[in-house]
Amino acid sequence: MRSFTTVSLAFLPILGLGLAAAGPHVASPSPHRSIKDMRGRDVTAAVPARHALIFAPVASIYLTVDGDPGHIAATSSSRSSGNELSRGLLRRVFPSVRDLAPAPTSGGDTVVPGDPEAILMTRSDAILSWSWFAAPLLRIGAPLAQLDSRASGDVSHSVEQLWRLIGALADRRERVDFLIRRHQAELGAFSKERPAAPIRRKVAYLFQIDPLIMAFGGTGIDADLDQVNAENVAASLHSPHMTIEELIARAPDVIIISGYPKDDAVHRLLDNAALRCVPAVRSRRVYREPRGGMRMEGLVEEPIMLQWMSEIIYPETERRFRSKLRQAYADVYGFSLTDDAIDETLVLRENADSADYARFLASTDTERR
Repeated sequence: MRSFTTVSLAFLPILGLGLAAAGPHVASPSPHRSIKDMRGRDVTAAVPARHALIFAPVASIYLTVDGDPGHIAATSSSRSSGNELSRGLLRRVFPSVRDLAPAPTSGGDTVVPGDPEAILMTRSDAILSWSWFAAPLLRIGAPLAQLDSRASGDVSHSVEQLWRLIGALADRRERVDFLIRRHQAELGAFSKERPAAPIRRKVAYLFQIDPLIMAFGGTGIDADLDQVNAENVAASLHSPHMTIEELIARAPDVIIISGYPKDDAVHRLLDNAALRCVPAVRSRRVYREPRGGMRMEGLVEEPIMLQWMSEIIYPETERRFRSKLRQAYADVYGFSLTDDAIDETLVLRENADSADYARFLASTDTERR
């Protein structure tokens, strides 16, 4: 399961219809309960939280669990492109996320909490922030649930712990149980369906391209590549930094670019004369990863990301990305994705000149479960 830092059945799918249609409403104050956060600290917060203030990049998880954008008081935003929810696939399920208020941060595009007084004025009944930014909020007695990706040495356990914490705050524990069971079933199905790889291909995953910032050993992406029988060329590194010369020497067969670099990152690599000797560049096997509702990770989208990785690394894999994405959004949100929405997720325009990417066009998908 991917780490939620990369910068993861009793419940009937029909409930997703109610989630998608939900909107802001006025509710009576919730009773206060004590909940343990990811640092093991007891937090006294209103449960269910009706005005959650979200600093860390977990708004998509909160919305997936809670189902009501009106329960998010504010979330961290970018000056140029708004909040993360307004840029992702979930805006099609919950159109009102475009109007969410920006969280009072310390400035710019940071997720660091800002003026404590401004934070108190939001009248939030639960606050989610990274633990390493917690001290000022703890001093003012804010209802802070600390998040910490280092809380467990096991990536899967940390991700599940995060989702269960949000489920406790939103009083949606059964919803989280359903999502965990569905996730486990999807991973099991992927493992059974995945064809054996005759040759373990070498892959480089780039968080940034200038300078090169890689997914190194022990990260969630490193675990994903292992699940699709690929070799992470940066697995031996103990930091994310790599020079152009090191990338050339490690000779990846495939390069995957995260959603963070600016548009046209694929062509910037393909057109880089210094990289022409790299097998991935020479064969045009350079791809921008899909842009989902939650960074293509977590309980809903990790299995879909594994399917996409498998298809681009091993083109002989059955074409099922579109059908898997469509089924996930139907199961979890009760929402029917259009072909246009899936095209947007696949970043078809930027990947148009990458090898074999036409396999992801709607006309080529194998609509079979």
